[in-house]
Amino acid sequence: MQNVSIAEYLTYCVFSLTGKPSISESATGTLGLPSEFEDYLAFSLIKTTLFLIERLSQVTAPDGLTPRHFGLLRLLHNRGPMRQTDIAELLRGDRTTVMQFIDHLERLDMVVRERDPDDRRANAVTLTAKGRNYLETNMPRMALAEDEFLEPLSPSERKRLKSLVKKLLVAHW
Repeated sequence: MQNVSIAEYLTYCVFSLTGKPSISESATGTLGLPSEFEDYLAFSLIKTTLFLIERLSQVTAPDGLTPRHFGLLRLLHNRGPMRQTDIAELLRGDRTTVMQFIDHLERLDMVVRERDPDDRRANAVTLTAKGRNYLETNMPRMALAEDEFLEPLSPSERKRLKSLVKKLLVAHW
């Protein structure tokens, strides 16, 4: 297998997502992937994730959201009000980026920031009725999108895939 630089890999990902220059058939392997990537686990995982995000985005994009916004709303729905810093820590995300997601959701009236009753210096982010309604409407649609994405797998393969992904997440989180 040839060594592929990160720049080459990212260029391929960007081009494949934007519909720009495609790879010729002679450069593809048996799976329809560039032959250099067929045995490259990182490429397969990243590309599969990008395909899943693209599919889930078909549900969230009409409302000006991304799957990450949806995940944040779901987190607040399940856990209740949370401090911005706690959200960033829990998601292992950059605080500035998490704040930008919250800003966007706040502009859409899906969340509200309120003083944290336990720490007046901090804000707690709370799901609004509009945010709850959005989740109630779209949770089944997101589940359906995920099911459609996983359609090539049998029920036992789906279960095994989810189990293996969870195992990797636990080991590296």
